Amino acid sequence: MSPGKFNSSISEARKLLGELELFKDVGPHPIGTYSAEFKSICRSGHHIDTYNAIRDNLDYEFVLHDDSFFQFCAKDRYLRYCYIENPTFTCSKSEYLRQIFPEIAKEEINDDLVAELVKEEEYEQFLNESELNANLLYIRYDFDLKGYTPLLHSCSHIHIGMRESVRIPISKAITPLQFVVFCLKLAYPDHWKTYHVQRPDKEPIHEILGSIKQQNLDLTDDLWDEIESSELYLT
Repeated sequence: MSPGKFNSSISEARKLLGELELFKDVGPHPIGTYSAEFKSICRSGHHIDTYNAIRDNLDYEFVLHDDSFFQFCAKDRYLRYCYIENPTFTCSKSEYLRQIFPEIAKEEINDDLVAELVKEEEYEQFLNESELNANLLYIRYDFDLKGYTPLLHSCSHIHIGMRESVRIPISKAITPLQFVVFCLKLAYPDHWKTYHVQRPDKEPIHEILGSIKQQNLDLTDDLWDEIESSELYLT
């Protein structure tokens, strides 16, 4: 994948996250540059430790409003994309307001109503007393030539969860935008549904999917063996 295509796809992903009102900020470091602490801890397989290393060292490309992170790295013929969910329970003030006043319709909630009805001290106490998120989501995509062995370790694959042995083969090299869309539909189904439903002409969604289709890169024969098509894989 060329640097231009990689960077362009990251820009498209950022725009999409903004349209879904999930985007919060970008990381301060050059893309794909991470601390020694993160590189060491991420191999441990512990979600919370890995998340804390990313947070403490600002080792992310995007941070979302719920303080979950996206990482995107491209070096030589190696790609690594990662979504790691915030392990602490999160609840926006609007969501909190809906919990304490369920009779208020979602469309009636605005900033003025939140400021009027949500007491800051009670909201902070609610967050502090909430437990850790018990259903953590970790999704990682790897494109790595090292160790490629058909049916054992596919060159292009996706991990769901932090067990290294969980690899779902992919017959293409995917882009950051395609990875973000995949994660959004799994981690933020309500945002994706709202984005889809509120656009009856579906034109923005068709543009996104069309862009993804154009950017797909089929793997060459030396990176995808025909025998791999006999097992379950993503295409």
